[in-house]
Amino acid sequence: MDLRDIIEDLYAEQAKLLGNVKTKPEQWAALERKWEYYHNRYPEHPDIAGAYGVLFIHTGRPALGAVMMERARTLGVTGPGTWLNQAVAYKKEHHDDLAAKCYKEALKLCEANPKPDERGIDVDKAHCLHGLAGLHVNSGSPHKCIYYADKALKIDPDDRFARWNKALAHLELGDWETGFRLYDEAGFI
Repeated sequence: MDLRDIIEDLYAEQAKLLGNVKTKPEQWAALERKWEYYHNRYPEHPDIAGAYGVLFIHTGRPALGAVMMERARTLGVTGPGTWLNQAVAYKKEHHDDLAAKCYKEALKLCEANPKPDERGIDVDKAHCLHGLAGLHVNSGSPHKCIYYADKALKIDPDDRFARWNKALAHLELGDWETGFRLYDEAGFI
């Protein structure tokens, strides 16, 4: 098995953990030991740096994750992914101005090089926009939140996070009927 296959297997393992709310801390710890091993062996490998950073972000160490996203870009990772992950890391630490800059950098990359999925949806672009919407919920700017959420929903009508953010903005504005309808439609409960 070559390094590319090992990285792909670790990506798959990480994706399963990220997608499972019942993931146990010891599962994350085991995966972290693997990423650490390969990062120590291949400290200049951009994909390992990026994936290791994602692990940090999702295991409660967003500052380390943000640093690893920058490291991954320095090593040659292109595209919006590192910017999106770094935005999430900053948002988790309430550095909303830094998160907004990262979302906007990711958005520029999405607009310069659209990558629609098999459904024709540019999911990364929708993520940039719902991320910006979420920042405006946090800052008490519900109209801006709705603006960005609507843009995200235009790209991906099934974007639950955009719908959720839009619901919160409508509730903040006192538009209870729309807010609770969107809240229910988001389906997080």
